[in-house]
Amino acid sequence: MDPGNTFEDIPGIETEEPAFGTEALWIEESQKENAELANYTVVDPGSVMATHLTEIIREHAYELLGRKEVKKLIDNYKEENEAVIDELIPDLMKLGEIQKILQNLLWENIPIKNLLIILETLADHAGRTNDQSILTEYVRQGLSRQISNQFTAEDDTLYAITIDPQQEEKLINSVEQSDQGRFLSLEPAEAQGLINKVVNQAKALLEAGKDPILLTSPMLRRPLKEMVHRTFSELIVLSFNELESDVNLQVQGVVN
Repeated sequence: MDPGNTFEDIPGIETEEPAFGTEALWIEESQKENAELANYTVVDPGSVMATHLTEIIREHAYELLGRKEVKKLIDNYKEENEAVIDELIPDLMKLGEIQKILQNLLWENIPIKNLLIILETLADHAGRTNDQSILTEYVRQGLSRQISNQFTAEDDTLYAITIDPQQEEKLINSVEQSDQGRFLSLEPAEAQGLINKVVNQAKALLEAGKDPILLTSPMLRRPLKEMVHRTFSELIVLSFNELESDVNLQVQGVVN
């Protein structure tokens, strides 16, 4: 793979790196040393396959997480955190409801390794609402330190685009509730126009080597993610409530 600073053409078969979609070459093993000397990133076939499988598992982790796996996770925590688990299950939430919350997190590539924080947050809020989309947002806010660290660049800055405040207020007023959760009630042409503007600015971030992050209000976060997902699944949608106060935020564009 060419990291951008190679100085010699190496013969090979043009291909695409399967995990991240970058341009690459299949080369003969005899060319490996020449490629390394020319500053190419050289990866052996076994490592390519392992990386590809890891990405597939990460992308579909929310589908692989069943009730059995959730029970094992909770049982592992119960010995040292019996109080919070007894408070939560079964009086406030059932196992399947917790599974849905964890799947919601994994669907947006939020790790569930901080399970204690997740369960404590659910115990704090499940008595007031059983809406799983709302509970997911509470959990994400509880994971603010993890989320802030996850999406902060190497220079300790979070680069993002935002929505014009007047437009955002209009969108908040268009949010409606259904049995499947909250959604944006927009005319098709208006929805497509918004999607196009978001995607264009998000792709500009991606092309600049930054995560394609859209920062918005908590009420809009999930509906916007779901609306844009089919067009541009790489979009990361965060809410202001998920960021720690010390995050260095740099707004790279405004959708209006």
